[in-house]
Amino acid sequence: GYEKIIADMQVPMFADYAENKEKVMRIKAEIDAAVNPKKVPCHNDPLCENWVEGDGRMYLIDWEYAGMQPYLSSFARLIAHGEEDECAFFHMRSEDRAFAIDYYYEHLVGEKGIPYEAYRRDLDYFLLYEYCEWIMLGVRYGDTTSERYCRYLALAKEHIKHLKEEEIWPSKVPSGPWLTPYDGRSCIC
Repeated sequence: GYEKIIADMQVPMFADYAENKEKVMRIKAEIDAAVNPKKVPCHNDPLCENWVEGDGRMYLIDWEYAGMQPYLSSFARLIAHGEEDECAFFHMRSEDRAFAIDYYYEHLVGEKGIPYEAYRRDLDYFLLYEYCEWIMLGVRYGDTTSERYCRYLALAKEHIKHLKEEEIWPSKVPSGPWLTPYDGRSCIC
């Protein structure tokens, strides 16, 4: 993987890499234990800049992050970054998002025998993970006043509220600075 490539090329890791990796792997283990989704080949970076159109079809390019991942990893990443703002880099209306979620289930996941309730629960966890990934990056690089950080912090908080209301929030909550209460003082949003 990437760690071997970095070691082989003798590129220095950032000072707290091992500590951060341990935290991320602990959270991943907690999510996997709560959700335990099937692993399949995934692209892992299906953002809009990795799609090209040709011959009336869309093609997914840039497969460098591909690997065996939980079946919702790439899909959650795709829909987590859609924004209502028409000027956004990745514009996705709420009705388009709802359509994509249902279409993905009806034409792929449901055909594999996964119940809709389990699919939505798993998707909710992976959406939260995706939001938290960007919050962790903001915390790690001291970028907690940026528009991106504020957007994903708000999305994570709203999503946690949704999970609690739907009673699918786990009894053991992943811990970390990205999920602690935020006073909003340094956030420009």
